[in-house]
Amino acid sequence: MSGIEAELFIFGATGDLAVKKILPALQQWHGEESPFSVIWCLGRRPLDNDGYCDLVEEKGGLHLNRAMRDRLRYHRLEFENQPTYDSLHRLSKTENDRGGIRLFILAVKPEAFVPVTSRLHRAGLFSRGDQRHRLLFEKPSTRTRVSFEAAMYGLGGQ
Repeated sequence: MSGIEAELFIFGATGDLAVKKILPALQQWHGEESPFSVIWCLGRRPLDNDGYCDLVEEKGGLHLNRAMRDRLRYHRLEFENQPTYDSLHRLSKTENDRGGIRLFILAVKPEAFVPVTSRLHRAGLFSRGDQRHRLLFEKPSTRTRVSFEAAMYGLGGQ
């Protein structure tokens, strides 16, 4: 991915999955070189970047290296609050004005999948047909791909 503008958005960034698994893996996997120019860490806690890094180090037992700290951006975001998504979009455009690859990790409860993705779309951060935008879900919310897609796109599946 070298030379490609890529942003990673982690929803549920103060939870165990993000703090104890995702961020340590990103740091270990890439060390000083990362495919992500920015890693947006999104959560409901009222933290700034330094406070978030301190939380990750304390809760996750991880020492964040300088390269990782420089990429992390914490943004307080309430899942049901559209203005926080709009604000995130403005901040994202400031960091990455070329509109490159966006990867969204939803490390949140399944009930939040639809509200989060709907608000991402409304804010202009995620477009379903854009090949540069990808969603990753922590766990499936249904048993089959068809029912998952139906639930995600409001088609009323089982």
